[in-house]
Amino acid sequence: MSTLQTVMSSSQEYGKNENVSQTNAEYTNVFTYTGLANRISQDIDNRTKVANVSTQITLYSSVDESTPAYTRNVDNWMIDYNKALTCLTAANGTSSTAEQKLCTAITKRHCVTGWHFKPSNGDTLYFVTEDNTIISRTVTDVDILSDEDAAIVLLDSDLPSAIVPCKISPPELHELNTADYAVISTDQERKLQCRDLGIFTDSGEVVTFKTPTDVDRLALYEAAVLYDSSNPIWVAVGGELWLVSTFLTGGTGAGPYYGYYVGDETLNNAIAQINSDNSVSGTYRVSVGNFNNLT
Repeated sequence: MSTLQTVMSSSQEYGKNENVSQTNAEYTNVFTYTGLANRISQDIDNRTKVANVSTQITLYSSVDESTPAYTRNVDNWMIDYNKALTCLTAANGTSSTAEQKLCTAITKRHCVTGWHFKPSNGDTLYFVTEDNTIISRTVTDVDILSDEDAAIVLLDSDLPSAIVPCKISPPELHELNTADYAVISTDQERKLQCRDLGIFTDSGEVVTFKTPTDVDRLALYEAAVLYDSSNPIWVAVGGELWLVSTFLTGGTGAGPYYGYYVGDETLNNAIAQINSDNSVSGTYRVSVGNFNNLT
């Protein structure tokens, strides 16, 4: 498969950082490595035995870009994660290709995306609630988050409670990379796919993904292609989505690891800076997934 185009150039508080300083030793007081890997993948693997991939992999059963209207697919293989999936933009109403240059909400006011394939200031983004109501927001600013191809997006106003920002994957995930964790991802065709977590590089700042070896996961896997850039990859656990990355490269995919940017405060600092630049009041911080909450 071809590699994605990679043109690089150099209120109110929503959640607080949960404790992200635990060590592997502390985790294994509760979980073995195998046990933790199984729990992280469990919610996905419990749902991958699908009867009809072609009808169950799509996020929306109908799409009308002109109205706009997007009807969630009640047969989607992760249907019970529909509320969590509201963090994903359904369309860019300003772009000539509505299904591209999207982003993912990480607070009520901020999204992340790929720097090289980002929405522009003034673009209208559509979110879709669990009951198919369209929530429209305008991009007021986009700043680079990292030279690993990540960007922070500021919206013109807070999202309503019907849109649930995703959490960020804990920094320590890269230290537990001893098994092929299952993750889910989306693409420009608005499909919800499955892939395996691969390896971390650049001291944990970049994450790669792999083709699943499990036959049920593999049935839901599709390689990333040109213009799939910026779509999110999540861990799905306990009813929550923890953002792992956004696509930078094609094939199995790779991209920036957002957990890394939580660990060194880059992400929250970027939120504070873009707010300051645009005179946005209030404190906004991302929420972080917590391994110790897994049961």
